[in-house]
Formats: sequence, C-alpha cells, structure tokens
Amino acid sequence: MKYKDVYKQFGLKGTCVRGLKSLCRRIGIVYESYHYFFGCVEEEKLLKVWNQLPIPRVKNLTYDDFLLGDETVFTVQKLGVIKDRLKDNSYQAYGVVENNVLLYSCWIYTGNVMFPSPSVSCSLKNDECLLMDAYCNPLARGKGLHKKMNAYRCLVAVKLGRPNCIGIVVRGNTPACKVQEKSGLHVLFDYYVLDFFGKQITNFYKKRLKYAC
Repeated sequence: MKYKDVYKQFGLKGTCVRGLKSLCRRIGIVYESYHYFFGCVEEEKLLKVWNQLPIPRVKNLTYDDFLLGDETVFTVQKLGVIKDRLKDNSYQAYGVVENNVLLYSCWIYTGNVMFPSPSVSCSLKNDECLLMDAYCNPLARGKGLHKKMNAYRCLVAVKLGRPNCIGIVVRGNTPACKVQEKSGLHVLFDYYVLDFFGKQITNFYKKRLKYAC
C-alpha cells in the first residue's frame, strides 16, 4: 500500500505506527490489532443507502476481472489466492469493471471456518457471513463506492439467509470503520495478534468466548 493511501486511512499518528510495525516485521515481530464488527443488518436501512445512488454495473467478478486490477495490488501471489477462492462456492466476489479497469471489488465468505486475521481461525454460524477484502481503485475514490458496495454485499447476505455480518477492520482505519457503521454493524470487541519469532499470542479466542459469538 502506498504511503499516501495509508495516510488517508490512518492519519499521521496511525501512519507512524504502521511504519514502526513494518520495521518490526523485518526482524520477525508481527503485531496487529483489529476491530471485530458485528451486526444483524436490516434490509430497509441498507436499501436507503443503496438507493441514494445505486451502481448499475455491479457484477459477480470472475478471475479475468481481477486481471484488470492494479498490478501493484493484485500481484501474482494475490491472484493465486483469488483463483483458489473462486473455485470454492463459500466465496463470492462482487465489483465494478469499467473501461476494462477493475474499479472495485469485495467479498463475502459463507464457509464453516473463517480466518478473520492472520494466524486466527474460528467457526462461522449458519446465519453469519464474513465481509472481506474491499478494494477501491484510486480512479474511483471519493465517490462513496465503499459505502454503497458494502450496503450491496450486506443486502446479498440477507438474501443468502446470513444477515449476521462480521467485518474485521484494522484499528485506526477510521474510513473503513465508518463504512461498517453505516451498514448497521458495530464493534463487538477489539483483539490483537502477535507473532513473536514464530510464536503466536492473541486474545481473540478469549474475546469470542466472552461475547459468546
């Protein structure tokens, strides 16, 4: 991610923190903290967000659509992950392609086991889904796509019978937090994951047990 984009998401203080974390990764220390968003989304509320200015060209994305994305984001490694996901019916990708450019992409996961963040896994209930990997091309930023597309995939979740939506957001990413809140999700708890020279430490499982989710 470019420093300009990081600054827009996290602000000056958050950008400095992320720079420090990046340096720690180089010596084998990986630390990250997250907001665990959860909400039983309401179709009526989501429709109000969507109908403000619906996007007529939303589609189910294919692998070829992702080849039209920013090469600095959709690297060979990332495309490999995407190819594997698209072979699994538990993953569904939605987005906008215009003039042979992938402007937006986002995912819904409805499988049995989810990975809300690196080194962490948990079960997913039959009425739950995980909102994943929203991406907006710089050419399309500032047009409210994140808000509208998040409402769109939450509407899809309702139709799938999975209105209880989960979203994992890195702490400090204020724009992403606002997007989830506008779709009816709220922070259920915060947690951290620390990988210290190969040893993992996290309070994720204790928090899940505490909040019975």
